[in-house]
Formats: sequence, C-alpha cells, structure tokens
Amino acid sequence: MESELGVVLREQQAVVSLLLSRVALVDGNERRVAFEALARVLFAHLSVWKSVLLPKAGDADLAQQAAASGRRVAGIVARTIVEQQGIGARHDIQTLMSSVLSLLSQESALLKTAFGVLPRELQRSLAVEAEEEFMRLAEPYELGELPSPQESLQ
Repeated sequence: MESELGVVLREQQAVVSLLLSRVALVDGNERRVAFEALARVLFAHLSVWKSVLLPKAGDADLAQQAAASGRRVAGIVARTIVEQQGIGARHDIQTLMSSVLSLLSQESALLKTAFGVLPRELQRSLAVEAEEEFMRLAEPYELGELPSPQESLQ
C-alpha cells in the first residue's frame, strides 16, 4: 500500500502529466491557456520538492539529481514563457516533455528510496505540508475551464 505522501505526489504528477499532454494537443489561444496552467502547476510542484521534500530526503545523491532536473524544467518553462509572445507561438514541447518525464522518474525513485524509509508520522506530516503548499502555489487550476483536445479540433 502506498503512503499518504506517495498518493499526494502521484496526484501532483498526474495533474502535471495531464496538463503537459493538453499543451501538446491544442493550438492557438487554447495552447496559451493550457501552457499557463501547466507553468503554474509545474512551478508549484517544483517548489514543493525544493522547499518541503528535498530537505528531508535521506538520499543526498538522488536529491541532488532531482533538484538539478527541477532547475532544468523550471528553466525550460521560463524560457518558453518568454518566447511565447504571440498566441500562435509553438513551444518546444518535446524538450519540455522529456525533461518533465525525467524529473517525474527521479521523483518516483526518491519516493521509493529516500522517503520510503522515513517514519510514517513524518511521511504523513510531509504529505499534508506538500499538499497544502501545492494548492496554495498552484492557485485554483480549473481543468474544466481548459478546452479538451476534442473541443479544440471542432
């Protein structure tokens, strides 16, 4: 059975993955809206890792690798925000996708190793703190407000 911390982090990863795929599937204004939601959620997720989780990780090497991947993803997102001046701008989705997937893989490894050995109470308190921080930073991301890929094709 997965810990509460694992559940919280998998939910965040699922939101990131959903928004990432949505950005890749839509164009024009829908892409801009989806990308803005993705950027907000990614920065919130990365902040949770940096401020809440990585300081408590027992595996320093994996924590450093995850932190480096997080900085790489944040840089790509920031660069894409700057480059996206026009609504029709095409983002480098492949680079962003591969960087995010690498980050999520490293997070999963950390979750199994560095956080799996922590006492349950500490895992539980980290889960609560991670969820609260994510919700505060991500602002209300309303997935229902984003057009589905099928709607965009019509």
